[in-house]
Amino acid sequence: MAEYTVEYTFLVPHYVHETFEAPDKAAAIAEAKRKLDADDIGWNNQEADYDNTRATVITGMWESDEAYRGAEIDVPDSGHPEEIIIPQLVETIRDLSAALRNACGETEATRADRKARLKTADLALHLVQEIEGRTR
Repeated sequence: MAEYTVEYTFLVPHYVHETFEAPDKAAAIAEAKRKLDADDIGWNNQEADYDNTRATVITGMWESDEAYRGAEIDVPDSGHPEEIIIPQLVETIRDLSAALRNACGETEATRADRKARLKTADLALHLVQEIEGRTR
């Protein structure tokens, strides 16, 4: 009898918290974005976010008793991470868009804030439509 080795990938997001000293929240956000853009986030204390795990997928298979040895076998119905993540991304963008639209009703929001939030919500919905159009 032949032996087959299957590789499962668990799509578990990770997070890390970082505290900034800044004169105000805008400066703290700017510093966080700068670090994100520079890929300068310290991941030494990262933690798995098991509350938001994605589906487990088969990402490889070999005709062997060990991964990456023997003939690699194509497993087309295994569900690639992109096929699973894109629908979840669409759902997240829709949720964010709805939250932005709801935030526009807050009395503390200035007219400029409301316009910016509505524009962001509209862009998010446009992105959803683009993603859905490409995945059909």
